[in-house]
Amino acid sequence: MEGREICRRTAVRLAEMNCPVVIGPVIPFGTSSFHMAFPGTISLTSRTLTRLLHEVCMSLYHGGFRDFILIHGHDGNLSSMMVAAQEIVDATPDARSVVLNWLAPLSKIYSTIQTSTKGEGHGGEARRRGCW
Repeated sequence: MEGREICRRTAVRLAEMNCPVVIGPVIPFGTSSFHMAFPGTISLTSRTLTRLLHEVCMSLYHGGFRDFILIHGHDGNLSSMMVAAQEIVDATPDARSVVLNWLAPLSKIYSTIQTSTKGEGHGGEARRRGCW
């Protein structure tokens, strides 16, 4: 959700500067094998995620798009996204692709963000139980 909102806000700002962009589809699944102990976790292999991203971008490429910015929204996906971005460039004569990791600037303060009075952080027990 955060990645989509960042894209939306960025698109609005760029449109104000006469630089319209199209926000592509959100991929709601990723590589989360390290969270499989939590019931309901859906995880793709890194190979599947890389292929999914590559095929989505190649479909858009065939529709005329040439510049792809993959917005990183979960740490488990970063390496697969980087491979997919490189594969897109390698497979086309004129596409450009980059992965933006908006989580990196937050890493200095993220450890101070708490989601419960029990001191749980991201993905803590309260989230798993659907308490918020």
